[in-house]
Order: sequence, then C-alpha cells, then structure tokens
Amino acid sequence: MRRVVFILFLLMSSLFSSEITWANSFDEALKQAKKEQKRVLFLVHKPKCPCCEKFESKILPNPEVQKIISKNYILAKALNKDGTYSVKEFSILGSFTLFFVNSDGKKYRYPVVQYMEPKQFIDELKKGLM
Repeated sequence: MRRVVFILFLLMSSLFSSEITWANSFDEALKQAKKEQKRVLFLVHKPKCPCCEKFESKILPNPEVQKIISKNYILAKALNKDGTYSVKEFSILGSFTLFFVNSDGKKYRYPVVQYMEPKQFIDELKKGLM
C-alpha cells in the first residue's frame, strides 16, 4: 500500500511540476522565444563555477522561479572554457553572467553577475518583464 501511495505521489508531482529545460543553443532559444512570444535568459559560465552551481542547485529548483521562467522565458547557456563563447557581442563580466535578451537577440537590461538568494532572483525576473 505504501508503495502504491508513493508511486501515485511521484506521478502527481511530475504532472504538476513546471520543470525548467535549457535550449540546446542560443539560436534555438531565440527561435523558440519568437515562436512562444517569450524572452531569453542566457547564462555564460565556466566549469566548476561556484555561482553557477548554486544557481542551478538552489535557485532553479525554487517553485516560484520555475513558474516565472516557464511562463515568460526560454533558458540558454554557453560554457566559457577558454574565454570564448557563442555570442560575441555580449561582454562577459565574470564566470557567471546571466543576460536578459529579447527574442531578437538584443540585451534589454543589465545582466545578473553574482549569486543571489531565490527571493532576490525572483525580483530580478519580475523586473525583466517590465
């Protein structure tokens, strides 16, 4: 009986979760954003970046963050191993730089360049919609 309840719980939670997925490339994110009339959050990071790891483990799992991103944004990221990245016109300000980009590929507000708590990040996401 416990097993049945547990399985039902897993099924129900997966049905109602708004899991965040990453686009395969910046260009794909732009196409998807145009199609869905959304904006793009573009993360440039380096391997073993502490801010990036905290962002993915502590901020993205937050239910309110997931809800706002799923409704309004497409996520894309580029790994910056050696100082190169796929979108040359963006100035990278550190090993963790999160750009707010419209569906035409233009930055429209200042980037996030440091880790912040989920509540602060939610405020930034909301400001990005204004």
